[in-house]
Amino acid sequence: MPYKVEYAASSRAKCKAGKSCTDKVFRACVTPTVLQHVGSVDNLEGFSSLKPEDQEAVKAKVEGAEEEIKAAEKKKEDEKAAKEAEKEAKKKAKEEAKALKAATKGAKVSKKEKPPAREARPRKAKTEADYEE
Repeated sequence: MPYKVEYAASSRAKCKAGKSCTDKVFRACVTPTVLQHVGSVDNLEGFSSLKPEDQEAVKAKVEGAEEEIKAAEKKKEDEKAAKEAEKEAKKKAKEEAKALKAATKGAKVSKKEKPPAREARPRKAKTEADYEE
């Protein structure tokens, strides 16, 4: 039997599977993938030494592992489809912008109207007195 389930030696023991495993009662990893490989509780060494409530918890996890994996795969597929749809939308928007730019290339499009030029102040006419100084 390659899989063994038993109580942790201390309350500080953690599963090495990371965030995917939240059960800290058992030393054995109880992620859906591992439980799918187990197949049934009959293949778990040490199962009979567990308390009845813990046996029920492990049994429920082993039986529900396949559904959890299917749900995780569906979620992954949905995320992939959403990412693909977003990529297509960006590509379409880029093509539309390119088409708009090509359509307006020959036309003069003013970005902003220029304000009217300031009127020049009339210069004071110089007289002969101005040159005599």
